[in-house]
Amino acid sequence: MKRHIDWRQLDRHLAGDASAQDHSVREWAASDPRVERGLAALRRPDSEANAPPPSEWDVEAALARVRGRQPSAEAVDAISTPATGGPRRLAGRTAFAIGALAATLVFVVFEASRVQPRAAVMKAGTSVATQAAERARVRLSDGTEVVLAPRSRLHVSATFGGRTREIEIDGEAYFHVARDRERPFRIAARGTTTEVLGTTFVIRAYAGDSVTQVAVVEGSVAFGASATPSKERAVLAAGDVARLTREGVTVRKAAALDSYTDWVNGRITFRDAPLTEAVARLERWYGVTILIHDSALARRRVDASFGAQAAGVDELLAALAAAVGARVEQHDGARVLIPARRVAR
Repeated sequence: MKRHIDWRQLDRHLAGDASAQDHSVREWAASDPRVERGLAALRRPDSEANAPPPSEWDVEAALARVRGRQPSAEAVDAISTPATGGPRRLAGRTAFAIGALAATLVFVVFEASRVQPRAAVMKAGTSVATQAAERARVRLSDGTEVVLAPRSRLHVSATFGGRTREIEIDGEAYFHVARDRERPFRIAARGTTTEVLGTTFVIRAYAGDSVTQVAVVEGSVAFGASATPSKERAVLAAGDVARLTREGVTVRKAAALDSYTDWVNGRITFRDAPLTEAVARLERWYGVTILIHDSALARRRVDASFGAQAAGVDELLAALAAAVGARVEQHDGARVLIPARRVAR
């Protein structure tokens, strides 16, 4: 027999906020041991003392654990949508619980941003920009191909194609630079200069970030602060990732580049990324506002890779929240990540 459940009560029940009036979920759980086991599997202690160590803040591992503890299909059959009521917004933990109980959260996938049609060859002195949830593929007059990430801007200098090839980037872009030994290709980005002859690489240089990064896919580039003489800039080879902060340039050799390049093909990947960085990227890709309500939570790190078939930002945030011991609420149009409350046993 199917039972109608108020999803808001289910959310409060899982979060430990249920009141005396929220009795339907308790009655539902008491009516079938399988349901109680399924709900119990989704309850998590949330205090900082009980949070998993950083090495366990892994979204993919969290989803694997969910898959391993899903209740039987018979217990799932007890769930159905309410008979009345219009459209509703589900809180993050409720959305995640429904997915787990219904055994449909096999994996959470990333919703691919829109891709602008390929533009005509960009002329010297022109610019192109993307909005949130939008990418753009462009070609420069020398044959260089560029893919712009969401909320990014590319400007081609008025002298492009003369003795040098110079452009400016604000945001993130993937470059496949046409080889030309006679005319170096220079990119200015937030006080840095990257110079190449012909290669493939990614620059990440958003105005709000405290660090500018370059990841080299093939070939080599010279990278450093614009004030640094060319001969003193760091020379990067394929597999290198350079980061420029106020303290200077650091280079990581033989780095995993998927977190820098996957977005070009509609995937988003985090590798040991601070939650603040993951949230900032999701805001750009989905065009939403996401806040983190706790400084300790903001410092946690995540590992995840999501494919291009759409699941939506709410499902993705629910999975991230489950991995780092948090939950999602919505306030004034923003999605807020909050440390999960301890649930009484």
